[in-house]
Amino acid sequence: MRLLRYLPVLVGILAHASLSARERGSVVLINESSFAIVQLFISPSDRFLWGEDRLGWDVLESGGRVRIRDVPCGRYDVRLVDEDGDACVVYGVSICGKRTEWVIRDGDLLACQWLSFE
Repeated sequence: MRLLRYLPVLVGILAHASLSARERGSVVLINESSFAIVQLFISPSDRFLWGEDRLGWDVLESGGRVRIRDVPCGRYDVRLVDEDGDACVVYGVSICGKRTEWVIRDGDLLACQWLSFE
């Protein structure tokens, strides 16, 4: 009987989790660096494979922006590759709901490349 007392709370938690799993967001990547970004990978943090290049055949030129739509809510690892082939990996980025903007600057890229072990 004591369990019945907590049932509404449990149902509420499960309903919220289910709603979050269906929610989707978008990410706008703004390249304010001096480097063109030639590859962009966004992978759920609990996966070990990067999957498809989100830029495809496109290149995110310096001063450009790109929107990645319909990303399920969650935590993601992001991998950028610049025109020189240098990789930058950022771990545990949260994406959910309204549009998220990421601005890439030279200092961010260079620091990230230094820390990325790829």
